[in-house]
Amino acid sequence: MSAEISVVDCLGLLASKVAPNVFDVSSGQYHVSLRDQVVRGRLLVGDIISMDPDFSSLLVVGGGVAGLAVAVTAAEAGKKVVVLEQSRFPLSKQVGVHSRFVGPFMYEWPWKFSRSQVYPPVDATCWPKFSGCPPLTSFDPVSAADFAKEVQRWFDKALGDHAHLHLATRLDRSLQKRVKDFIKAGFSSAGELDLAGMTWHRTRPSAGSIKPAYIILAAGMGAENCSLPEHDGSKVIRGASFRGTPFWKNDSLRKHADAGRDVVVVGGGDGALQDVLRALTPDAHPLQTLRRLESCPVVKAFLEGVGERLRTIELQGRLMATWRWNPAVWESVDNLCSEVASSLAKNSMVRSAVLGTLRRQKRGGVQKVTLLVKYDYFDKAYLLNRFLVHLISHIFKTLEAKSQSHDRVALDIKWNASVEGVQNRPSDQYRVHYEINGIGMAVDAAYVAVRFGIDRKTIPGLQMVHLSGDDQKQRTSLSRVPLPYAV
Repeated sequence: MSAEISVVDCLGLLASKVAPNVFDVSSGQYHVSLRDQVVRGRLLVGDIISMDPDFSSLLVVGGGVAGLAVAVTAAEAGKKVVVLEQSRFPLSKQVGVHSRFVGPFMYEWPWKFSRSQVYPPVDATCWPKFSGCPPLTSFDPVSAADFAKEVQRWFDKALGDHAHLHLATRLDRSLQKRVKDFIKAGFSSAGELDLAGMTWHRTRPSAGSIKPAYIILAAGMGAENCSLPEHDGSKVIRGASFRGTPFWKNDSLRKHADAGRDVVVVGGGDGALQDVLRALTPDAHPLQTLRRLESCPVVKAFLEGVGERLRTIELQGRLMATWRWNPAVWESVDNLCSEVASSLAKNSMVRSAVLGTLRRQKRGGVQKVTLLVKYDYFDKAYLLNRFLVHLISHIFKTLEAKSQSHDRVALDIKWNASVEGVQNRPSDQYRVHYEINGIGMAVDAAYVAVRFGIDRKTIPGLQMVHLSGDDQKQRTSLSRVPLPYAV
């Protein structure tokens, strides 16, 4: 007599569950690129169907890329799906944003497949065929606005193909409260969500209510903290704050950089590094910078020579971050990445190529980009951004050590900087006050970018699931398991 062991697909369920039959695919998650959100949502729906193939209806809260991917995947499986989005459009964060460029694989460098941004992948030599994914047809990264348009066209087609798929938009406060109350109380008591008064995008459900078997929250990660206290030159002004431009908003950073003005970036994560590169180079995205570096065969050979080590550093970092929640893993990754960049910066051809990617100074003196980092290492960031910033930084250090001059915009990184506030100065100038080892310092700039990440008090999943505003330990370490690139 023999017995077989059957494997149950459940990582999506365990990593996203926040309440009975309620899953959260956005807030508090670890891998959060737009592609990761698509993959996470599709995996979760597949796991729910495997667990309960006979369920009939699903409520999705949030019309971002994760919510749309969830909705279409479930609709293709024959489930009734209602998506609720409080803004006027799905993908509202990305609509109209031309200052940010995105691509499903742009940050998978140094893996070679990072160059093509066509999604789902079409290279039959290393990828199986995928269906149902939001398609992206450009080889290069595109603006967030163009990304939103392409995904919206895909979703609108799905609405026409599936009569049981619906999207409500423009939820006012009273409708938002109705939804939150239902999730907190009505859903657990097997109630129905009243759909009366909702504005429907292109279609209208035949029934005036829905009794979902499951709820998937895809309402985003929360509000970004991009503010600092105002400063009067001697102390912080109580109750006043300087507010920088949020990540998913068009900003004037590149306009100021193009005009030859100084820029200050506050933060040590990926958003801060993105802004540093946008200020230092004229490129729309870091892949452009990388390609310009690789236009020199010698530099390309140097980069390929360190590719294996960088891949090992990145993979080890991801594995450590998955199995042990210790932010110090990024200190280790950052230090190792910095060592690789430092070794490359010693080569004169690499230095020349990197300087060639930077903006030329447009006025006398030294035009610079200053990065104020809280620790002595960069926090969680994509390897390409991390590596390029370290490489540029080490090249300036090498030039300074050799007393070599240059005509390019400089990078000045201030480590262990405790930022106090921002002072308004005449002629649209700002002065950022900070301390290092208890010593007060300041730096002037025409533009200040603040990248502190998500304000935990605004996490949507916590607000919708819990009756109190207290922080809850609801996310397991499975949320840090690396995701496939496509499913």
